[in-house]
Amino acid sequence: MVALHVTELSKRYKRDAEAFTALDKVSFSIQPGELVALTGPSGSGKSTLLNIIAGYDQADGGSVVVNGFDVTRAKPTQMDALRTRTVGFIFQQFHLVPGLNAVENVELSLLNTGMSKAERRACATEALRRMGLAEHSSRRPAQLSGGQQQRVAVARALAAKPSVVLADEPTAALDRANAESLMDQLAALARESGMAALVSTHDQRCLDRVDRIIRLENGVLS
Repeated sequence: MVALHVTELSKRYKRDAEAFTALDKVSFSIQPGELVALTGPSGSGKSTLLNIIAGYDQADGGSVVVNGFDVTRAKPTQMDALRTRTVGFIFQQFHLVPGLNAVENVELSLLNTGMSKAERRACATEALRRMGLAEHSSRRPAQLSGGQQQRVAVARALAAKPSVVLADEPTAALDRANAESLMDQLAALARESGMAALVSTHDQRCLDRVDRIIRLENGVLS
């Protein structure tokens, strides 16, 4: 089964009095175990595409199918369940809760999985360890650097071991060593678990480590 199948996806916005096309009949597929980079200039529709795939935004036309499930026809409760178990999202702006420490922020992604409190803590702790943050698990976001906050956000997205991961500029706040380490981990997870990953990026360090590159410009794949 194809992990992610996007078919003729279209999205338009109104900007002042004019209509703006963010996505124009975009179609592509990603196989299980494949790490794919999504490139293109700012404003080309990359974030819009990721948000629609994750169910945070709605398309005007076309379809998105994740592991056989049609996202574009899903109810909000169905999308909540899908994002809990199947789709991990790495946000560019982190979206960490200031009043929670690192391990608690990661645990948030596991609240609706049916895990016990002890299981959630164990999974969150392991996810932080994989990101090199084991010794920072009790620190709150304000006590972490931007790069460390990004790695907490990555750990949160990967903690439930999703089958599809979407990442919006995940290396933007990372230094070279941590950026390369993150991409190596995504590549290893894809190979070992069959996870499919779509990474929006301008970072050459990412492009050197992916299986395939797709380019989006003016809402059209080229």
